[in-house]
Amino acid sequence: MPTNDEIMHHHDPDPDENPWVLGLPGFAPIDVCAYDPRWPERYEALASEIRRALGDTALDIEHIGSTAVPGLAGVEGRAAGLGR
Repeated sequence: MPTNDEIMHHHDPDPDENPWVLGLPGFAPIDVCAYDPRWPERYEALASEIRRALGDTALDIEHIGSTAVPGLAGVEGRAAGLGR
């Protein structure tokens, strides 16, 4: 596992390296849908699974993205951010 110093160290990218090794990502349409009041409980269920799996490794789990904003239309899916 990397140390905190290794995680926080800034690495300049190699200017000759191609970040798109397999080519640019393909087009993928997204569906924006009306707010679903079940999103917060779905996030909580996902966060519980993550906490059980990672234990103290994850210092923080946050509900992020459009589904985290009550009343806002969003992209259906699971949006969780992990902090270590």
